Amino acid sequence: MLIQVIIFFIIGFVIPKFIVDKKKAFILMATIAIVWGVVYAPMWGLVSLGEMLFGYFVFKFTKD
Repeated sequence: MLIQVIIFFIIGFVIPKFIVDKKKAFILMATIAIVWGVVYAPMWGLVSLGEMLFGYFVFKFTKD
């Protein structure tokens, strides 16, 4: 489970490097979370979304 936390944090950290538009980045993260939630459980989809958003915000705060 710790591996998944690290993976989703890295995904959230890498997404803004390639997708500059905030709306498109959020749509991509939401899509990944929905797919993850369908495959495993809705709770894990929400958790993965939170981890990706955390990685996204860490990137944005460290970039500025």
